[in-house]
Amino acid sequence: MTLLKILAKSRRPISDAEIREKKLQCYADIESGLWGQKCIATAVDKENCALQCLSPVCYERVYQSDPLEEGEKDTVRSQEYKYCMHK
Repeated sequence: MTLLKILAKSRRPISDAEIREKKLQCYADIESGLWGQKCIATAVDKENCALQCLSPVCYERVYQSDPLEEGEKDTVRSQEYKYCMHK
């Protein structure tokens, strides 16, 4: 049973540890090429893809219209994304 299925059945908020575990799996999937070349071109491309992999719904709400750019540190949107993940 996958982590997402377990979480969907439990209806409890996802923990920080579960988020870290899933994000590591997203990075592994990206590195293996599952997300295509667009996700491994630059570090920021990889991060945008990882955020989308981690939660497509939260990515769409927070970053879709204005993805992260090289060198950008957006703590406000980062907190919005994290809040969305914990809902």
